[in-house]
Amino acid sequence: MKVKCLLCHKELTYSNNTSSMIRHYRAIHENAQSAGSGFRKTTMDEALVNMVVKDSQPFSIVEDVGFKELIHALDPTYILPTRQTLKAMVGKRYEEAKEKAKEKLQQVVSVSLTSDMWTSINMEAYLAVTCHYIDGEDKLGTILLGVEHFPTTHTAENLALAHTKFMEEWGIQDKAKCLVTDAAANMIACVNLLNVRHALCIAHSLNLIVRKSFDEVPGLAELRAKCRKMVTYFRTSTTAKETLAAVQKQMGRPVLKMIIEVDTRWNSTFSMLQRLYEVREPVGAALGSVSQSRKRATYFTALELEVLMMAYADYEHIFRRKSNTAAAAKEREAAWEKIAALVNACNSKGEKRTWQQLKMKHKNIIQNANREKAEARKTGGGPPPPPLTEAEKLALRPLRLKASRGEAHLSPSPPRTQATVELSVEKWVSASKIIPLLKMLSHTIQTKTESLTTHMARQLGANLVRRVID
Repeated sequence: MKVKCLLCHKELTYSNNTSSMIRHYRAIHENAQSAGSGFRKTTMDEALVNMVVKDSQPFSIVEDVGFKELIHALDPTYILPTRQTLKAMVGKRYEEAKEKAKEKLQQVVSVSLTSDMWTSINMEAYLAVTCHYIDGEDKLGTILLGVEHFPTTHTAENLALAHTKFMEEWGIQDKAKCLVTDAAANMIACVNLLNVRHALCIAHSLNLIVRKSFDEVPGLAELRAKCRKMVTYFRTSTTAKETLAAVQKQMGRPVLKMIIEVDTRWNSTFSMLQRLYEVREPVGAALGSVSQSRKRATYFTALELEVLMMAYADYEHIFRRKSNTAAAAKEREAAWEKIAALVNACNSKGEKRTWQQLKMKHKNIIQNANREKAEARKTGGGPPPPPLTEAEKLALRPLRLKASRGEAHLSPSPPRTQATVELSVEKWVSASKIIPLLKMLSHTIQTKTESLTTHMARQLGANLVRRVID
């Protein structure tokens, strides 16, 4: 019988006793285990903390299955700390580094501070304060004193209290000689309360100068606004972004992404305009492609609209049910998918309409018809009303069909419906399939039309027959 060592995975022979396993453990793993419980474990813990701090890894990495397997493969004797233990270890490392930084600051004569407010992606305000100094060897040093959540109002008094707290915590309240900030009024007032020298950030000041010069150039503001709008479109639209990347590949160019300008960085405007100029040809081609796709998605033929309204009438009883259950929603979606299959079957170009597009189109038709009726009612008592508009005809057609046909439906018979849907998904269709199908459709409509009683219904059937023949 064979057994496997859990530490090194070596196979050993087992003969009803553990002597071979004990010999293997003492010869191979006894020294490693003793080292793992002392110096080696400390070394591994420090290496783990270094990785978390330097690579900004989450504390939960010690719970990841793949990371556990990696550590076990490297050293089976090392036991990973828990997330809470790792958090405490990182906190201890921070306090040790902070004490060393304080010792450095105690040896310098004076320091300068830089301060700035910024907002996170979650729209939370933070205050960051950095300390700059020259040590005894004339080397410039920089220490981040802290980044603090700032939920209170950004008044000069609150900002002054926060800066005072930082300086007292680090023991530099008597060494701070200058505070560098932007030109915001609350920051300037804060520095005055602290009674230290104030210096404007040269980068912020330069940005204000450049922004002001932008406004002095006629037409530049409009040009920047158009460029920014175009860049924003390609950055936020998934379709446009993918189309631009595909066009660049087709042109044999590297795939470059759009750059958006940031108001606080004037050079970002230059980067945005430069990148837009570099990809001007792919952008033009991509815009044309996206525009054509939009036109195809929004344009409906007369036949598509007729089929949409007729098919909707067949499933209207499902849409009128006032139920918000998941089963009812699923039934309505299934009905729209059937309507989409019928509409797509009559599209000769092979373009597919989603049921969401058809639902929105039907809603727009009804809204337009209601709007036109409301406008017509405002002129009551005047001359005879004008003929029905196309929107009104489409909206009223299902009602007239219901009133005229009774139980006789104009909906296609199941075999023909199935054949039509299958026809819509084929890449190539021979004439031997198309001609019998059209004859079947024409015959079905003619047969159903003969049983209709109203002129409007018979006219609808005749129109459908004529379109099939065409």
